[in-house]
Amino acid sequence: MNGNGVVLGTVLAIALGMGFPALSSAEEPSADEFYRFGVVLQQEGLLEEAIAQYREALRLNPQLAQVYVNLGVALMDRGDREGAISAYQHALQVDPGLGEAYTGIRISIQIKSECLVFQTSIASSPFTASWTSNPTRFNKFTSNIRFGQ
Repeated sequence: MNGNGVVLGTVLAIALGMGFPALSSAEEPSADEFYRFGVVLQQEGLLEEAIAQYREALRLNPQLAQVYVNLGVALMDRGDREGAISAYQHALQVDPGLGEAYTGIRISIQIKSECLVFQTSIASSPFTASWTSNPTRFNKFTSNIRFGQ
């Protein structure tokens, strides 16, 4: 069993100990149970699995504003800023007073702006232009970095 399997097994054991239904149960877990399991997975760093749990919770009950916020955080951690902003906006449609959603949108937009400024400054840098205008020199430089020379 690989490392992820051990972590997932531990997470499942924790989740079952928290009152989640047994996996063999014929009764479908509730939206709240999917949400709580998503929180456990996200805390363990299993973003894809947590996102799937949040989406399932929202499929069952699209009125859970906090689930949209957690989904937004997980999507940001995965690097999906647009998806995160969309999740935060859905949270605000459900609960317009949810401060965490406003904070999430602000942070997402700020990070996006900082990335654009950084990309623009690199693209307009004379250093970048001199290296990228000579592909042989640029490729040799980057291959030396990759191989630690």
